[in-house]
Amino acid sequence: MINALLPNIMKARKKPIAKAVADYGVDVAARLEVLNTAESAGRKAGVKVKDVAERCRRS
Repeated sequence: MINALLPNIMKARKKPIAKAVADYGVDVAARLEVLNTAESAGRKAGVKVKDVAERCRRS
């Protein structure tokens, strides 16, 4: 089992990454194209009920 002590974790965070993404053979080109965006419809106002029985009667 490897002990991950806090000082060692902090040292590892400060190390710069020497390789680029392309060095690992990963393609980062965009594959999707956004054709259209639209705002979703708003929600209707809810209804307050007194108890579960009234809710069951309304459905």
